[in-house]
Amino acid sequence: MFGTSRRAAALVIALSVWSAGEAAWQLTGPDGRSFSLVIVLWALALPLPLLAARRAPGLAAVAVVALVVARDVAEYRAPGAAAQSVVLLAALFLSEAGAPPRSFPVRGLAAAALLMGGVVVMDLGGFGVFQNASLGGYAHTLTLAIGGVSAGIALRDRRGEAERREREVRELEAGAEHRIDLALAGERARIATEVDATVALLLDGVRPLADRARHVAADEFASLMTAVHDRAQAAMLELRRAVRLLRGPDDAPNIKRDNPSLETAEAAARRTRVAHTLALAAPVVLLALLGIVDQLTEVVDPFPASFPIPDPVLGPASPWVTAVLCPLPLLLRDRWPVTATFAVFALVVGRMLLHDLSTLTFSQFYVVAAVTFIGAAHARRRSAGALIVVGGTFTSLLCMALEQQPYEAYAYSFAALLPFACGLGGLLVRDRVASSVRARRAHERADAAQEERARERVMAERLTAARELHDVVGHAVTIITLQAAVAVRYAPLDLVRARRAGAAVAQVAGDVERDLARLGATAAPTDDLARLAERSGLPVTLRQRVSTTDLPLPLALTTVRIVQEALTNVGRHAGPVPVIVTLERVGRDLVIDIVNGPGRRGVGGGSGRGITGMLERVELYSGALTVGPTDAGGWRVRAQIPLEPHRIPA
Repeated sequence: MFGTSRRAAALVIALSVWSAGEAAWQLTGPDGRSFSLVIVLWALALPLPLLAARRAPGLAAVAVVALVVARDVAEYRAPGAAAQSVVLLAALFLSEAGAPPRSFPVRGLAAAALLMGGVVVMDLGGFGVFQNASLGGYAHTLTLAIGGVSAGIALRDRRGEAERREREVRELEAGAEHRIDLALAGERARIATEVDATVALLLDGVRPLADRARHVAADEFASLMTAVHDRAQAAMLELRRAVRLLRGPDDAPNIKRDNPSLETAEAAARRTRVAHTLALAAPVVLLALLGIVDQLTEVVDPFPASFPIPDPVLGPASPWVTAVLCPLPLLLRDRWPVTATFAVFALVVGRMLLHDLSTLTFSQFYVVAAVTFIGAAHARRRSAGALIVVGGTFTSLLCMALEQQPYEAYAYSFAALLPFACGLGGLLVRDRVASSVRARRAHERADAAQEERARERVMAERLTAARELHDVVGHAVTIITLQAAVAVRYAPLDLVRARRAGAAVAQVAGDVERDLARLGATAAPTDDLARLAERSGLPVTLRQRVSTTDLPLPLALTTVRIVQEALTNVGRHAGPVPVIVTLERVGRDLVIDIVNGPGRRGVGGGSGRGITGMLERVELYSGALTVGPTDAGGWRVRAQIPLEPHRIPA
């Protein structure tokens, strides 16, 4: 029916029948006026627009409010129509409960504005039910508007969060293999980069020199083989670094970070605490204000002196003080929802016994209804939420009985159904919150399982590459180093033997080139910084006060690789922002400083091991690496390496 489920349609029809029955009961009672079919039919029609609430919640709510306002203007409302308040509350609740999550509450505000506007027009125009409306009438209408719309927003946002979490879990599970493949592809690319550094030293540094040494004179032969020996030793250092990195545990490197990152984290945590505190205190403040307005109603619109209302037991200030104290236990609702809720119920009953609340007030019913909703929404288990609903309904009926007034039986239906309906709404919110929590935990489990699978496969890929790199390159570098040493030693003594050793170097270099092809290595040359900056595609300002050609070969390679990795990270995570690369000598240290401006959107991706690789390279020379944000919102990578030679352990 109008896109509404059978259960929802049954509830709407039941509400319609109750509204019509209440009107007929009031009209035919001892204090009622003559029976009017128009009044009964109008009461019957009030909830019917809610049948379309699933497809058009805003229009359905506005239609209900329009019927209520028209009924009050025509004065077709039976005296004390409690069902109308429940229908209004349900309409305002559904106006936002069916809206898109996190959207501006235009539907609820439109319905609430129509309701409040109708009351104001009737009051100023002097017609309808609200002619010469009292402060209590305004407070009653505003409470319904705020309570209904706020509850709908709460359900809407919790529903949206649960659906978003469930969608994320489905997307995570659907794309698990694809993400693992991407991780493997990124890891293979990183492995190839690590292998390339060693291959560049071997193939670009060793093999050309060994080939030249075959056709040169004896004196030049010795110098060439000395260079081969130095290149081979540099390759061995690079090999050790690459193998250690590949075999190392996949955890975060121990990197010094600048203070701004800590300050940013503290500021975010501070904002979260403030937001949570405000959300926790807001209902308490609103309910305290409602209690104060309730007391103002007695002062502004007093009942006739002949109306028997007992004075407060603790004095005239007691109602004002207890109005503020009554909702305070709700501050503990996150930790003890049932205890906090029943503490408020007990305080409301206590206020009734002390005569701080009476027939002149209405907050005993609205506070109980609001607390029932809040408590049921925060309950950890559905049974605890149901207990809160029963407790709220009983407390509301008890408050009406304590007024000791000759109410008709239908009046108790309002006292029972208002907290009961609010409690059901709270249970709906609680179920959505529980669904969101379950979806979040499922997302975390799926994410952790996927991350573990990716880590295992990436680690297996790394170990395989490390083993093959060690077996292929380690053996080759050892032979090249030994043969080059032999060639250097025997060049002045036995040139034939020295040339055989040089030929062996060229042969081993050729063999390792073929063997490394299956690791995806390439003979990429060691770029100078100017070429590297030009090829990065970033607006790089190079301040090079030390030439890489003046550095020892391993240190020059380390310098180029650090700059290369830093520029790659800028492109990935910050986009095409200005970068300043500085290479200078400070005292006895070589300083490599890369600073980029505030980031825009980069291309993303990466294995997350680039900083680890830079740290590994710097630690080989007993240097220090500092990585972190700058005060201007950019990012800095700074490496400081001693220029004195260091012995690198095997």
